[in-house]
Amino acid sequence: LGATAGKRADWDRRGAARPSTRRPKQTAPSPRSRSGGAARAARKRRRCLGRALARMSAADAALADHARAIDTGWLLTMTFNILVMQAGFAGLEVGMSAAASAAAIAMKNMSDMAVCCIGFWLTGWALAFGKNAAGQSNAFSGEGQFLLLGETDMARFVFQYAFAATSVTIVSGAVVGRIRFKHYVLLAFTISSFIYPIVAHVAWDPTGFLHQMGFVDFAGSTVAHVTGGSIGLAASLWLGPRPGVFRDTGDYVPQRSSPTQALMGAICLWYTWFSFNAGSTKALTNGGATLAAHAAVSTLLASGAGFLCSLAWSWIRSKGQHIDVFDSVTGLLAGLVAITSGCASVQPWEAVIVGALGSLAALATVPMLERLRIDDSVAVIPVHLVGGSVGTLLTGFFANNPADSPGVPVPQRLAGALHGGGGELLGVQALGVLFVVCWASLCFVVVALVVQCCMGGLRVPSLLLDKVDETERASHRGPPAASASHRTVGAAADRSGLAGNSAPDAAVRERAVKPAPLAAAADP
Repeated sequence: LGATAGKRADWDRRGAARPSTRRPKQTAPSPRSRSGGAARAARKRRRCLGRALARMSAADAALADHARAIDTGWLLTMTFNILVMQAGFAGLEVGMSAAASAAAIAMKNMSDMAVCCIGFWLTGWALAFGKNAAGQSNAFSGEGQFLLLGETDMARFVFQYAFAATSVTIVSGAVVGRIRFKHYVLLAFTISSFIYPIVAHVAWDPTGFLHQMGFVDFAGSTVAHVTGGSIGLAASLWLGPRPGVFRDTGDYVPQRSSPTQALMGAICLWYTWFSFNAGSTKALTNGGATLAAHAAVSTLLASGAGFLCSLAWSWIRSKGQHIDVFDSVTGLLAGLVAITSGCASVQPWEAVIVGALGSLAALATVPMLERLRIDDSVAVIPVHLVGGSVGTLLTGFFANNPADSPGVPVPQRLAGALHGGGGELLGVQALGVLFVVCWASLCFVVVALVVQCCMGGLRVPSLLLDKVDETERASHRGPPAASASHRTVGAAADRSGLAGNSAPDAAVRERAVKPAPLAAAADP
C-alpha cells in the first residue's frame, strides 16, 4: 500500500496521467469468428460423443458375447447330460428283459447314438429346422440346410440330435429280443432322418402348423416320447410276442433278469431328466434361468408324485403283500414323461397332479396290454405313449402362459381350460397327439413293408430267439444255466417284501437252490 501511494504522488508531481484501473472495453466478435468458434465446439462435442458411443458399443458387444457364451455353455452341458440317458435306458432295458438279450440291448443303445447322429446330420436337421435361401420353410417340414450347410448354431444342432436319439432309444425297448439287428439299424436311421424331424418341425419350428395353432410341448412329451411310443406299439403288434412269455392260462411272464439293474437305470434317467426339461429353455439369459428353475421344480414334484402313486398301486394290487420293483420304475418314469410337456407352464401343485395321473394311467395300461397279449416287458407303451399323451392333454387344462412369460414363444401363450382359456388349447393338444400317433405308426408300417419285401422280415426267426446275441453279433453269452445266486432272487425278493422276479410261481420257488453255508474259519 505504501509503494502504491508513493507512485501516485510521483505521478502527481510530474503531471502524468494515472493509468486506468478499468478493464478495456471488449468489442463483440464478428459473425464469422463467432460461427467458427461454434463449429469448433460442435466438432469437439461430436468427437466426445463418438468416443462415448464407441465405448458403449464395445461394452454392449462384450456383454452380448458373454451372454452367448453363457447360453451356449448351458445348452451344451444339458446336451451332454441328456446323452447319458442312453446308459440309463440300456440299464433299464437289460434289467427288465431276459438275460439272453442283454448284449443285443446294449448294442442297440450304442448304435442309436452313432446312427442317429449321421441320419440327423444328413437330412434330419434340414427337415426339422432348416431354412431355404430366403430364410423360410413350410408348415410341414424344413426346406434347406442339408448337411448343415449354411447353419451357424451348432449347439442347437447337437441339442436337437440328443432328443432324436432319445426318441429312437425308446423304440429299442419295445422290440427287445425280436428284431434283427441290421433291420433295427435301418429303422433307427429312418426315425432320426425322417420320422422324428417332421414331428419336431410341426411342433417346435415357428412355421410348423401345430406351433402356429398354439401347441404346447415344452420339452417333448409328444415330440420325443409319443413318437417313440407310437412306433413301439406298432412294432410290438407287427413283430408279435416272444415265445413263452404268455402262458396258456393267460399269465404274462416276461423273463426279467435284474431288478437291481432296472432300478439303477431308472435312477440314471431320473437324474438326466432334469437336463431334459430344464435344458429346453435353451438359454439362461433373458429370463431363461427363471424358466429353467421352474421346469426343474415341476419335474421334481411330478416324479415324486408318480413314484409314490406306483408304490400305493403295487401295495393295493398285492393286498399288502409286497411292493413290485417294476411297477415302481414304471410309475416313476410315467410321471416324468407326463410333466415334460408342461413343466414350464404349470404351477407346482398342478405338477403333482400331472405326475400322479400320468403314473396311474401308465400302471393301469400294463394289465390291459397283458390281456391283449402285447409283449412289452420294458413298459414302453404305458410309460411313453400313454404317459406322454396324458401329460400333453393335461397341459391343455393346467397351462398358464401369460403374455409376459419369459422364454415362451408368442404363438404358445394360450391359457389352459382351468385358467380361463376355454377348451381351445385342449383341442390343439389333442390334435397334436393324434397327428403324431398316426404319423409315426403309418411311417413304421411303410418301413416294415419295404423291409419285408426287400430284405426279409423284421423278426428274428423263432429258432434263433434264444441265441440272438451269438448269431448276430458273435458275442459270448456265458453259460446257459443261471447261477445259484440268480436262482434265489425270487425267494430273496419275497422275504424282503419286494417282488422283482418275473416268475414268482411255486414251481420256480421249489427249484431255487440254496447257497452252500460258509466253511468255518481255520484255526490260525
